[in-house]
Amino acid sequence: MKKEILSYEQYKKEYEESVKNPKLFWEGKANNFKWQRKWDSVLDWNFLKAEISWFKGARLNITENCLDRHLEKYGGKTAIKWIANNPNEDSKCFSYRELHTEVCRFSNVLKKNGAKKGDRICLYMPMVPVNCIKDEIGNVLSVSKIYQSTPWRVEGQENYLNQIIKIETNLSSNELLRGVLLIENNLGRIRIEKWGERLIDIDIIFYNDDIIETIDLCIPHKHMHERNFVLVPLNELAPLYVHPKYKRTVNQLLNETKDNEQVILYEV
Repeated sequence: MKKEILSYEQYKKEYEESVKNPKLFWEGKANNFKWQRKWDSVLDWNFLKAEISWFKGARLNITENCLDRHLEKYGGKTAIKWIANNPNEDSKCFSYRELHTEVCRFSNVLKKNGAKKGDRICLYMPMVPVNCIKDEIGNVLSVSKIYQSTPWRVEGQENYLNQIIKIETNLSSNELLRGVLLIENNLGRIRIEKWGERLIDIDIIFYNDDIIETIDLCIPHKHMHERNFVLVPLNELAPLYVHPKYKRTVNQLLNETKDNEQVILYEV
């Protein structure tokens, strides 16, 4: 199985394989990781109780898989290259061994400040998705503040962080969709279940004033007028923009929505 996806065609092929035989597909992906304890079963489900379990009984440390397991074989090889924003400042390459040392140092900083096993630690890097969009899609014209919201229509998940970005692009709507999927993949998104937890989720809300309704693409986003976590940051950037289908401004849609989910400004 491919460990890297470089094109939309490769993504579609991987996706089709995951739908055709999800147990075999995800077991193959899981075998690329180092497990402290392997699973008793890949997938168990009970439709009567609406219960689904993946990799039951398995245990792993994701940080160990990102870094520690590579030390013996690739310790002296470059793991990341840090590029300075200041052109007068030197860039630096970190080997896996050097990066491991830096990670351990920062871990001790967290421990000294009271962090313990099970705590949720947020490393705030807001420009990562924005820079990916700039590289793959086009010019970023404006960016909303970041808002925190409870998961939509699901329970038991951590709160989500949401942001609206206005861009200028020469890509067609379908090319834009392919670019978005490529960015999500490069940032590590894995699709397992609908509305499941995800590392990154980029939606196309509007594309000019176009109305597009196909199997692969729906613009304007068909649920945007029902979701406060879309409307609140969107209202910050474009309160007077008129929805091309419903003929209501963003501000009107926000005032009229029946969504009761709380959306608050995310404080760093």
